[in-house]
Amino acid sequence: MDENGVRKDREVRKDKEVSKNKEVSKDNKDELLNDEEKSTISFSQFIIICVVILLLCLLAILFAMYRNEAGKKKSAIEQANSYSELAEQNDTFTKKSTERRTVPTTLATTTTTTEATTTTISVNTVQTKIESAGELVTSKYHYKDVFEHKIFKDVLGIPTSEERIYVYSGVILVGYDLTKMKVSIDNTKKKIIIQLPKPNVISHDIDLESFQEYDIKSNMFINVSTDDVMEVLEKQKHNKSMELLRNKEYIKDVEQNAKSVIKNILIGAQLLEEYELEYVEE
Repeated sequence: MDENGVRKDREVRKDKEVSKNKEVSKDNKDELLNDEEKSTISFSQFIIICVVILLLCLLAILFAMYRNEAGKKKSAIEQANSYSELAEQNDTFTKKSTERRTVPTTLATTTTTTEATTTTISVNTVQTKIESAGELVTSKYHYKDVFEHKIFKDVLGIPTSEERIYVYSGVILVGYDLTKMKVSIDNTKKKIIIQLPKPNVISHDIDLESFQEYDIKSNMFINVSTDDVMEVLEKQKHNKSMELLRNKEYIKDVEQNAKSVIKNILIGAQLLEEYELEYVEE
């Protein structure tokens, strides 16, 4: 074989080896690409699984919170209803009791005219005897109250709210300021005529030991302080007092009790031995 033939044979072999190496390199590259694609797919699947697990956990937490809030609300409402039933039973007028601060026992000062057989009574004498009692308490009213309080607040422009139930008991003393009473005397007809002022609330106290508070719908963005609660209770006290004073049946009993107490004061001062007691309306 001549040199040209040998050279051509080498070149042919070299070309085959180069072609073979290219095919091997291409196969390796395809395998690497397939491995990368598989790795990418596996990582994406892992991310999706993690997101799904987080969403399931979040849903489970929200469901648990909802059930907890629903349970608290149901329990608070049931408790409040039981107190409300008790309040309705106790919120009557059977617990009224008549009181007075002092009962004068001294004899009335009388004025004797030129006729020895005639005794007259002055307005000042009657007023002095009755007004010495000061504020006349004629009714002590016991009650139990259930109040639902809703609090609204905007947080970052979003309206939020909180609901609470307050349960408590209280005592209201109702009576008269006797210094505002009007007295007139008819010595001819032997009558003491009295015009009572309107009854008013002398005191209104809440039994703080009986106070109970229930969260129906709590809100972490709303902070309720003790001063806020006391302000709410003061408003409720005012509303309860006004409601009681507007109760005509109750006020009628209060007036009757006051008239009985004043009559006893005048009897104790011996001012009704010759005189009759008469009341007139404002």
